[in-house]
Amino acid sequence: MDKIGIITIVNGNNYGNVLQNYALQKTIKKIGFSSETIDRGLSNSTGSIFLNCRMSLNAVLKKCKGDRLHAYKVNRIRAFQNFRRKYIKYSSFYIKGNKFPPEREKEYDTFVFGSDQIWNLKFAFVREECDVFFGKFAAKHKKIAYAGSFGTVNVPNEYQAYVSGCLKDFRSVSVREYAGKELCAQLGIKSEVVPDHTLLLSIDEWREIEKCPFEIKKNYMLTYFLGEISNQIRAEIERYAEEHGLELINLNHSIRFCRTERDLDLFSAAPDEFLWLIDHCTAFVTDSFHGSVFSLIFGKPFQVIERVANEKDNNMSSRIVTLLEMFCESHRLKSLHIDVEMLQTALGKKHSQIHGDLRKQGFQYLQTQLSLKGDLCD
Repeated sequence: MDKIGIITIVNGNNYGNVLQNYALQKTIKKIGFSSETIDRGLSNSTGSIFLNCRMSLNAVLKKCKGDRLHAYKVNRIRAFQNFRRKYIKYSSFYIKGNKFPPEREKEYDTFVFGSDQIWNLKFAFVREECDVFFGKFAAKHKKIAYAGSFGTVNVPNEYQAYVSGCLKDFRSVSVREYAGKELCAQLGIKSEVVPDHTLLLSIDEWREIEKCPFEIKKNYMLTYFLGEISNQIRAEIERYAEEHGLELINLNHSIRFCRTERDLDLFSAAPDEFLWLIDHCTAFVTDSFHGSVFSLIFGKPFQVIERVANEKDNNMSSRIVTLLEMFCESHRLKSLHIDVEMLQTALGKKHSQIHGDLRKQGFQYLQTQLSLKGDLCD
């Protein structure tokens, strides 16, 4: 059986990043190959006994010093570690720095690169490990990109020749956004747009792993923001929940956005709990790409607020624009006000059909590319 190495982002405890990794491994297994994600020796990938003991000690020390929030951060790391241990297979070795060990490269028949903003050079960690993320370590016949994402609408001038040279050396390149396809064309790279990894699995496959994080006593409105939102939007969300008799549940990517004890408790929700919360909410407001993906998969009434990135000139809306266009839901991207009608309109059967078509497209692309061998691809 061929062995596939997955090159993706493994740092950070981000729901979409971890779930797209899980979806790709599961899909590759269905095609008939084995796969593992290349780990890079980061403290929050799978963890160790030593690491967990150190985190516990640090939590006690910081609490004694008055930093009670540190314990919630530790709980979040552990929740993601537990999910990774259960559902994601990592390589037995770590990459450190910007080099892939040559002796390890030989162990894999193919490398799949992607997704979540793996090529966003606005991020420092991508620049620091660019030879890994852009595949400088592997031969052409061993490299394919599935739903690779630049996460933005431009490549910095100083990296354009580098990116062009690297991607021209891939067996095939597919991207997640129309803007990514345009960028590839500007760099002389042939590519096609394919659905995000998370769209490769059916609604039933996602429901198989979702988990309820707490006892639900009433219908609830869910929010999930990776960036800051205006006081006006926040007030409109709170008013909507109150007027419609909904409990308001807030998920936050950053602990600094948590405003209540409930927010802090939910800060440590695991990826499978994230799925459950979206699947069972009455209405959902988010600025997250993957929050939008799972709203579409589960057919939830939702609205997307455009997010302002932390990095200068890093416009991150292109991926959401592409996603909503695919599902004929472009009107759901609104930034100034909460749309009451939108939050009361569930998605219909056509969205399930679109999802099914996208799953088939993505599966066939991967199946075809993973089946190609050596000189047949030169």
